[in-house]
Amino acid sequence: MNEHPLHAKGMRPAGYSELIERFTLNVIPNWHRSLVSPGNTHRIDTSAGIVEEVYPLRYWPGDTLCDHLQFALKYDGTNLAILASVFQVAPMEEIQQYVQSTPRGKYARRIWFLYEMLTGSELPLADQPCSASNAAPTAWACSPRRAGRIWRASGGIHR
Repeated sequence: MNEHPLHAKGMRPAGYSELIERFTLNVIPNWHRSLVSPGNTHRIDTSAGIVEEVYPLRYWPGDTLCDHLQFALKYDGTNLAILASVFQVAPMEEIQQYVQSTPRGKYARRIWFLYEMLTGSELPLADQPCSASNAAPTAWACSPRRAGRIWRASGGIHR
């Protein structure tokens, strides 16, 4: 099998690009393709409507599914079609463990919400209080089916 030319240069896909490759998903590519170089290179190229961004090595998210989900949400945007395809084949236990390990992290909560919204399945997780002080970015990250249980008063602000 021929090696992809970017892998030959030591660049590794990250975010959605890595997840599509890992699970061999048959999806429309994301408009933003992230790669991580072995050095300190940071560049952005645009061709045929696709933005290809090469990040320095310090941006490498890690090797786990959730490392790349977090990277994708942070740098590649929110692509519901790709996320839905990933969630169909990804082990639910790995997503559950990630959310349990950082239950108040904004990306963990977003992944939790998106998983439940796109799969229609609830992760078996205990409720976590949301801070009302940063309700704008967190509000959409709480499951709509469980919002009454998840949203509790925090910081002296009540529902």
